[in-house]
Amino acid sequence: MSSTKNHSILVVDDYRDISYLVKVLLQKYGFDVYEFNDPLLALDYFKENAKKFALIITDVMMPGMSGIELLVKIKEISPDIKSFLMTSFEINAIKSEIVKNALEISEIIQKPIPLKELVMSVNKHIKLNVM
Repeated sequence: MSSTKNHSILVVDDYRDISYLVKVLLQKYGFDVYEFNDPLLALDYFKENAKKFALIITDVMMPGMSGIELLVKIKEISPDIKSFLMTSFEINAIKSEIVKNALEISEIIQKPIPLKELVMSVNKHIKLNVM
């Protein structure tokens, strides 16, 4: 079950600076982070490595596939995986899409990303016991 899952995190954002910042920040706190700038490549990687991930952090608006579409596909493979959405849009504007797709989202993060809050949220959902 989920107790066999690794504590790896998949970060997907079409803006490399953002995905890289999130990756480096979370690695600093001991998390194993995989970064993608293309949601289609991220999905392909996830399909081959689903068991290693405990959390997906994805941007909402990306070319090729939205973060919501990506999470729908990921949750078909791994329904219990935790998921965070990042957005620069008004949060209420994306809530209808979340409801329409019956997605369970662990956190919605408003950009610019509050780094301290992001780390606290990740720690809340994934216990590393490294401290």
